[in-house]
Amino acid sequence: MEALLLAWMIRAAAGRETLRFEAVHEQEGDRSCGLAAAASLADLYWGLPCREADLRAALAPGEGREERATDLGELAALLARLGFEVRAVRLDPDSAAEALRRGYSPLLVHLRDDGGHFALLLSMDRGTAVLADPARGLFTLAEREFRSSFTGGALAAVLPGGRLDRERLELRSAGAQGIRSFLSALAAEAVR
Repeated sequence: MEALLLAWMIRAAAGRETLRFEAVHEQEGDRSCGLAAAASLADLYWGLPCREADLRAALAPGEGREERATDLGELAALLARLGFEVRAVRLDPDSAAEALRRGYSPLLVHLRDDGGHFALLLSMDRGTAVLADPARGLFTLAEREFRSSFTGGALAAVLPGGRLDRERLELRSAGAQGIRSFLSALAAEAVR
């Protein structure tokens, strides 16, 4: 009976890939991380329907829909066109954590990965950064790893009259930290 229950639970569980990209839209191209991160910020956290393709079309309406990398200035302009109040800021990791605590979350951050990459920083707590990455999905980094990867470039965006889905944000952050703790405990148990 227990085996049948376990088999049913396994089949009913969402796939790993589905869960990984529940907190961020998966990027459609090799260089579209900025557009996917900005679309995720608007759609998943502020409830403003937005997709990467919409932002790509708005970025270069005359040039077609060719994929190209974006920079913080272009992403700020795209979010402003959607109605966000946006600030491009230069932060150290401690200032980023403080900005998150003050309600500027998630932050769209620029990372050194792959010669330049964008992701959403959801939280920084207890030595762990929780990121929603359009290429990797939801994951955590130890604070020291985040410090070495973060370039300091970030966008803080707020939608006037909008309501940030704090419950979604807190669930994603807690879930990612909980998984990391669970896996660490499991690994420690296996060593014994």
